[in-house]
Amino acid sequence: MNWHFAAFLLFNSAASNAAGVKAIQTSKPWPECAKIDRDLDSTMKSQKFSLGTIKLIFSIYNSNKNCDDGAYAEGFSEIVCRSLSRDFKASLEALEKDLDMKKFVMKHIDATADQFDLEKIKGNAAMSCQIKTKSLCEEIGKLATRAIEQIKDDDLLDKKR
Repeated sequence: MNWHFAAFLLFNSAASNAAGVKAIQTSKPWPECAKIDRDLDSTMKSQKFSLGTIKLIFSIYNSNKNCDDGAYAEGFSEIVCRSLSRDFKASLEALEKDLDMKKFVMKHIDATADQFDLEKIKGNAAMSCQIKTKSLCEEIGKLATRAIEQIKDDDLLDKKR
């Protein structure tokens, strides 16, 4: 996945203007988010997705919370869900201990993530939980289910068009 937000904004702005639509406005100037762009790109290329990756992404997010929308939010979601799908049990324990990280992770279990990763998260939430993490698992399972349903609804709408 390409995380070059400046090109994204430039392309969308040009396409919107050509279509007579008001250009996309953002309050996040490119230089402010450039480091996050590089960090997300590097993390995706490393292909190492685990609890350590969630902690890394959370620290990247904390370095500039203003860059958690648009393409950046999608990047966070993809990395969070890929990591959760591969290292679920260890991630649960960490989320139980760090409420800010839990809030960040929960926000990024959404329909912009890969459906395969969401299905795996949903399965892990149903089958891989202990009693002490049951409510957290249920919450994660509901978010994954909702995201999967949204992906399917979006696919259905696309087919009808």
